[in-house]
Amino acid sequence: MPRLSRITVEAALRHYTRDAAYASFDEARKGSIAVGKYADFVVLSDDILAMAPQKLLQVKVLLTVMGGRETYRVSGSGGVLAGPSRDTMSRAESPGTDLRRPGQDTPGP
Repeated sequence: MPRLSRITVEAALRHYTRDAAYASFDEARKGSIAVGKYADFVVLSDDILAMAPQKLLQVKVLLTVMGGRETYRVSGSGGVLAGPSRDTMSRAESPGTDLRRPGQDTPGP
């Protein structure tokens, strides 16, 4: 691809998150991880900011959380996803817990 047609991984990540939320007038609810915003995020198999761009297609999604609810987890992760188990998490931390604010009808887009 010609050099002029490229953007950095950092720029692509920003455009798909913060900038997209701003463009849709939703920056108060999404676009970054912060208290009071939707808990939508993914856990990836590799650090996409530290790898060669040519290897990005090899990155796998290990976990997806939307609206504070776990919607996908790769089977057989074998401890790759470090952290407390569901049994040891508090209700507010547990995947699948509804983290919407009172009166909020939908967990996210």
